[in-house]
Amino acid sequence: MLAKRSSRLLQQSIVKYIALLAMVKIVPTHPHLIADYQDEILQSLDDEDVSIRMRALELISSMVRYSYISSCNAG
Repeated sequence: MLAKRSSRLLQQSIVKYIALLAMVKIVPTHPHLIADYQDEILQSLDDEDVSIRMRALELISSMVRYSYISSCNAG
């Protein structure tokens, strides 16, 4: 039972990591798509897995950077 639960948590962590990594790649061209997942991204900052926290920080940094760039271009 414990092994099954542990395996499921590992799978969830892998999926979360891959999703964050994909969003990092998408944010430069489609930041509006990533904005819909802002709450989930912020929750990832509290994940126990350091690699997920690092990807979340990278993504937030990219979101801020591209948001700033697009606001400068609009003005």
